[in-house]
Amino acid sequence: TPRDYELARFIEMFSDGREHDVFLWSDSGQIYVLSDTLPPGKYVVAYHITYYNNAVEYMIEQVEKTQPTFIIKTSESPEIKRFLPSYVLKYRIRDASIYERQN
Repeated sequence: TPRDYELARFIEMFSDGREHDVFLWSDSGQIYVLSDTLPPGKYVVAYHITYYNNAVEYMIEQVEKTQPTFIIKTSESPEIKRFLPSYVLKYRIRDASIYERQN
């Protein structure tokens, strides 16, 4: 979708080039491919993270370990709040919220 291409352009423009520089809370895993990045763990889309036992805890550990610059949320779920303590909402692109890591 056009939004996915816009998000990929944003990532390419503002990330620092690390392969795990973004974490998507989204059902649009193709954004990783479009932006030439990788997810911080083995789960690519939000519905997998909420479906599998212990996946939320596993991905929280991976996000804390890799410390991506951005978390991009395109789908709603109460679990996303557990990933955001070190992040602040900075941008919105269409229906996506982009949170930036605060050091």
